[in-house]
Amino acid sequence: MAEAAGVCLDDQGHAPGCLLTVEGCRDCHLALFFCSVDATRRATWNDQEEATEQGAYGVALLLLHEIEGQTVITRSRKGTGFDYWVGKNEGALFQQKARLEVSGIRRGGSAIVERRVRQKTQQAGPGRGGIQTYVAIIEYSAPLARVVEP
Repeated sequence: MAEAAGVCLDDQGHAPGCLLTVEGCRDCHLALFFCSVDATRRATWNDQEEATEQGAYGVALLLLHEIEGQTVITRSRKGTGFDYWVGKNEGALFQQKARLEVSGIRRGGSAIVERRVRQKTQQAGPGRGGIQTYVAIIEYSAPLARVVEP
């Protein structure tokens, strides 16, 4: 996931240590450090859609840990409307845990990011069953992370 994010950031002209603008649950700027990208890493992540998605997972998971203290509990199954169960490693496996839906955008403006936030919020079904939900959209060209708790 880290390599995929690095390839996406490099593709958009960013160097290791670039600043990620975070909006939503917490507004801040965080430095993104990643390994230099060479021909082998580019070839490994040659499928741009897969690289964008996997890189977004990596950035979102690290970001959610940094800003909300949440860590990965388990990957969700297909068809659930979200990608990961996250939590604070306290209590029973799924009690007081949250759902995380992630999406990556290689290049897009704020209107595209907001449209994706609405789309993914609807997909994840915020608050369904009283379970906390996070939606994280990672946009590489800015770079920008929009993390909301609908």
